[in-house]
Amino acid sequence: WLTYDVPSGAVLNNVIDATCTSLIVGGSSKTPAVTAPAGSRTIVKGYIVTSTLNSGANTLRQAILDANASAGADIIEFNIGSGLQVITLSASLPALSDATGGTTIDGYSQSGAQPNSNNTGPLNGIRNIVLRMSGAQFGALLDISSNNNTLCGLVIEDFGNSPFDMNGYLIKVTGNN
Repeated sequence: WLTYDVPSGAVLNNVIDATCTSLIVGGSSKTPAVTAPAGSRTIVKGYIVTSTLNSGANTLRQAILDANASAGADIIEFNIGSGLQVITLSASLPALSDATGGTTIDGYSQSGAQPNSNNTGPLNGIRNIVLRMSGAQFGALLDISSNNNTLCGLVIEDFGNSPFDMNGYLIKVTGNN
């Protein structure tokens, strides 16, 4: 992973590129094999979910509403304590509907989670965000009505046969169960 230190004056949806000529590992300076990773990265607006509540400040529901209200690409990440966290929802989440850029909901950002890295043997991915419906079903968990959205690293429970209503294009759903 390469982390960018983006200046406060950076403009959302512009791109950033970087080089890395040295690393400090265990107190020793190392030269990476690749010093100029291919491709630039888009600067996106980020939202951090810190609550397992159904609604209110710092919830997944509020993060989706905020991402929809913000033009351009967005990322929703999780930082809810450590380990496995269950978000119990009493109604469907707001639709992903920002037509100006895709939204990524990244369950792998939660502490201790990791995508599967074993392509030939047993799966070793760890998903630490569970979305669970409480009470009566109200339709799909999430209506994905805009384009270029990504959902990854989530566990979906108690949503019947169709947790997503997908009406957009270029939607990526990966590493969920």
